[in-house]
Amino acid sequence: MTITSPKPGTKRSPKRNHHDDDQQRVILLLDMDCFYAQCESVRLGLDPDIPLALIQWNSALAVSYPAREFGIVRGDSYEKIREKSKGECVCIHLPVTTLKDTVSPTKGGGCQQTAPISKDSPKNNTADNDSIGHVDGDDIKESYDAEFNQPKNIRDEMYKREKNRMRNKNEGKACLDRYRLAPARIFALIDELFIDVTAFCNKPEISRDESNNNHASEEVDSPSTEMQFRSTCQADAPLSLKETAICDEKNLHPDEIKAEKALVLGCHIARTVRKAVFEELRFTLSAGISTSKLVAKLGATYGKPNGQAVIFPGAITKVMNDTQIKKARMLGGKLGKKVIGLLPENETTMGSIARLLSLDDLIKSIGEESGRWVFDACRGICTEEVKSTLNVLPKSITAFKSFNGVGYPELEKWTELLARDIMKRIELDTSRNNRVPKSCTLGYTTDYGGPWIGKS
Repeated sequence: MTITSPKPGTKRSPKRNHHDDDQQRVILLLDMDCFYAQCESVRLGLDPDIPLALIQWNSALAVSYPAREFGIVRGDSYEKIREKSKGECVCIHLPVTTLKDTVSPTKGGGCQQTAPISKDSPKNNTADNDSIGHVDGDDIKESYDAEFNQPKNIRDEMYKREKNRMRNKNEGKACLDRYRLAPARIFALIDELFIDVTAFCNKPEISRDESNNNHASEEVDSPSTEMQFRSTCQADAPLSLKETAICDEKNLHPDEIKAEKALVLGCHIARTVRKAVFEELRFTLSAGISTSKLVAKLGATYGKPNGQAVIFPGAITKVMNDTQIKKARMLGGKLGKKVIGLLPENETTMGSIARLLSLDDLIKSIGEESGRWVFDACRGICTEEVKSTLNVLPKSITAFKSFNGVGYPELEKWTELLARDIMKRIELDTSRNNRVPKSCTLGYTTDYGGPWIGKS
């Protein structure tokens, strides 16, 4: 069931950034570490070193970094997780809206239930695991605080009730509102964010004296404030670089690193943002800093978890030689599979493309536009602009449930559950974004992975 909404009337068209040819682009990618699992760790006030797995229907949906040390991977069953960790890994099931719940719209971002909290043991308790502490307010910050900033005694109660308690998919449908709320508070949309800081990082350097003189002037306007901030960034950037992993550092000359002043400044901005998010919200981020969106995203993988990495131009070739094609941005799906199919069996990296496939080979096999893009991408060249996500809203709201074959009376219950769920989210979206949906599409399939039958 999908509801499609029009674009809000107060739409702002994102401005495109046009950079001079002689400017070094500086692109940051900020990514929330092990997002789903971290949401639960922060919500319950757990020590980040506690191994945790988020479960959906007896299958691991997300695995924290401490849990991964036991060899736990996505898809592991509850029993497998407990076996691998010898009982040390904590399992938390994602929220479930059950068939028997009376679900009412809540501005708090979660699935509110009117039933009181049971005093039974966590394993046998049938109350929904996000029924504590919601407020009826449409402010994102207020909603976030209600979900993630409960008092310690409430957190302890929730943890005791939810720890290692499994659910059955016949109980109801998964509720992901909690995991939509956290990135909305941090990034306004999703669990990662690109930032183009090229213009700021390429401005001429200023001296401390020049900054202080501007700050002491009678009119402290925006330019002087920015100048003071920039002066502080310049002074602190070397320290931020020391806390940044430098990809292929051993093969980079110190003078080469020193010359990349704009990227070094970008490292400081990334560190500053990560520090601010942690101090305010207790979420850790990883960051990648480089000259394009594609390479910056690769850089973030070298910084995980809770760190950052910079890929200077001189290190791009080495990084591409080490990067599997399917791990590169935009190449994890069908396009990547097609490109891999053009290479010898043991050649599966971005560097393999650069060495073995010509531009003509790529254009002939995957088309003009895709061929040229892949030809550049495998060399770390990507001119894609960073688009603003401010005021960018989802174009549709979807509720989905898969289940075994059922008869009509039970099917009616599931349909009603989906309808309640999607209407709750529509009311929340309307209160926040002042818009209403214009169409509704109902779809179903009787063959997993097969074609859908739908009508709007």
